[in-house]
Amino acid sequence: AKAGAFHLEGDLLRTLPLDTVVDSFAAPAGWTREGGEYRTSVGAAPNGIGNIRVRFRGNDATAPVVTALGENRAGRVGLLSEEGDWPCGTHVVGALRAGHVARDELFHTEEAGSIAVTWVLRFVGFVLFWFAIGRAFVPLRIAEHCRLWCRCCGSTIDAIACSASFCPGCACTLGVVGVLWTTTHPAVGVPLVLFCATIFLALFTSECQKRGRHHHHHSQSEDVEPQKVQSDPGGADAAKESGKQPSSCGDNEGPDVV
Repeated sequence: AKAGAFHLEGDLLRTLPLDTVVDSFAAPAGWTREGGEYRTSVGAAPNGIGNIRVRFRGNDATAPVVTALGENRAGRVGLLSEEGDWPCGTHVVGALRAGHVARDELFHTEEAGSIAVTWVLRFVGFVLFWFAIGRAFVPLRIAEHCRLWCRCCGSTIDAIACSASFCPGCACTLGVVGVLWTTTHPAVGVPLVLFCATIFLALFTSECQKRGRHHHHHSQSEDVEPQKVQSDPGGADAAKESGKQPSSCGDNEGPDVV
């Protein structure tokens, strides 16, 4: 396709929005045109099964003016590809819009679309991290079979897992975003990485303190139990007072036989 003295390449033409219904040609045999659609039916099945509807969309032929943004290569305009820094990959710049569009407006529209896609991907990544970490609490559902647990807490296991995995999921998301931003925007990427490391360090410290208290309590229990077993002198003293010798485990008490 040509726009004035320039030839528009196929990759750039595919960026042109097709927002105009095309119904200017006559319907072929066996088809009918209704409200911008071409309809026909195959067979006579009930409930509309076999009905076919076709709608064509294109650009407005009455306004052939277009605005192109791309790379001019000797009269041929196409998408501009440029290698970016790690890990961004290749940047592709190019757009084709119907009518006359100002340069600033065109760049602003393209930037807004890129930002929207970026935030959608960030949100999806956060949800996936949150869901994955929450799956680690699935074994706790065994407690649902405990009657005491069910009476006290009901079915709050999923709620507890969802709340407990929120901070790790947020930290993982900020960590990934921070690592990617460190190469291009260190002023933003480095604080995000440090914030992620702080959250995981706090979780690790809390777990270590919990295990330390549990080990200390277990050690005290082992020191107290032997004292309770050894402090039982009643048997020997009672035998001395009655003038009898304590018998061994295998001896049987009874009258002497002559």
